[in-house]
Amino acid sequence: MLSPCIRFWYEFEYGDSEERYFAKAIDRFAPVLMNYHNFGGTWKKYHVSYEELLLKLNPIERGSKALWELTLSYLVDLLHKGHIKSMPDEFRPKTNHSQEEI
Repeated sequence: MLSPCIRFWYEFEYGDSEERYFAKAIDRFAPVLMNYHNFGGTWKKYHVSYEELLLKLNPIERGSKALWELTLSYLVDLLHKGHIKSMPDEFRPKTNHSQEEI
């Protein structure tokens, strides 16, 4: 029989419950809070782009829409203040569509 702690860990890693998604959101939000209040913190130090952060932090949206909105507002604020940068065009994925076609 698994201990309660191990059962919670399995649920966190492999489960499909609302609690699991909320726990993942909280887990991903902690670095957002720290880096926001440290003016970009390690994201700035290691040149993590806005786009990379959106990909990495996206699980927050499934766990909590309100937390996702706060995350986006923090990222946009950091971007506008120059604490994080947007990905240079030459590193963005290429698409076959022009902006007019979209």
